[in-house]
Amino acid sequence: MWLPRFRRFRTSDMEDLSHRYLGVLRKRYRLSPDAVSNAPMVELWPEIGEGGRDLDEILEEVASKASGQPLLLNHYWNVLLGHLMEVVDPAFAANVAVFIGEVPDGRFNAMTTGSGRRHLVLVQRGLELFLYRMAFIVVASMRWRLGEPGEGEVVVEPQIDMASAAAEVHANLALLGTGRHRMPPEFPPGPARRFAPFLAYAMQQFVIAHELGHIVQALWRRQPAKTERESTMIARAARLPVPAWREEAICDMFAADLCERLVPASAARFELPEALVRRFVVEAPHIVFLFMQALEAAALLRGRGASTHPPVTERSSILIEHQCAHGLSPEESGRVAERCLHVAELAGSAWR
Repeated sequence: MWLPRFRRFRTSDMEDLSHRYLGVLRKRYRLSPDAVSNAPMVELWPEIGEGGRDLDEILEEVASKASGQPLLLNHYWNVLLGHLMEVVDPAFAANVAVFIGEVPDGRFNAMTTGSGRRHLVLVQRGLELFLYRMAFIVVASMRWRLGEPGEGEVVVEPQIDMASAAAEVHANLALLGTGRHRMPPEFPPGPARRFAPFLAYAMQQFVIAHELGHIVQALWRRQPAKTERESTMIARAARLPVPAWREEAICDMFAADLCERLVPASAARFELPEALVRRFVVEAPHIVFLFMQALEAAALLRGRGASTHPPVTERSSILIEHQCAHGLSPEESGRVAERCLHVAELAGSAWR
């Protein structure tokens, strides 16, 4: 990746971004620094790092806060960002400073602001918890085929029926915009408890990687020459009629490529087979598209926000085309389509 001649970012760059984030909270949302928690208590599961706490405990703490004072949990997002920075282009990691901070704003899911080597990513409060719960609902409501086809294949029936799953999705969509949280259902040992934490992680990482894509595109505009892969992504998105949609589609492709590089480390971190981890990484963006569309629809119903993203069908189609061009098999593509239909039924039925 070509980069302009920035000075290597320093600790002061991160301090500046942290101060800039607190300024956004004060000016836009009239919140004090006391609303922010950067402690490692916000780890959602122990596989991510040391010092984690149980999700139920975190949700109880969030719920116990005074109703007028939100709790903004930033440490977890920046832990995930650190994982991505380990696999991003070294020139980017060495020269660009990025800080992620939550804001109590239901008008968007995530957005990037900044220029040069300093960039601030703002994320909707509670989005990481929402995606965590949705991962459990998706995994628990699916029929799973595990292992090799034939005698080695194991079929696991759904742990929750579609009506109950859709009700959970609806309840969580309604609560996210208010900053309140719904406790996840209790599941016995099975796919939900085994695989959902990684699916959540894959979805959350895609959200961050997508925002890094916006930063990279800003750098591409100053780039004298692009790689063949970058040029192909730009050409693939060019068929979309709206310029903002094209940028979003390019970010999707960039994010999918970046998350693919995380597969070996993620398999080791979560102690899952690499093939299964890759399967989730391939499917996660398409699940994110559907849930983000549902969140945007919920915001519009409340008279807030407007989407800059392409319609889900076009967005998913372009990404599948990109994934197939880089090794996704027809069988894997069919599995993505099956997953999309399932999630579309969950997310769509919540608003019927």
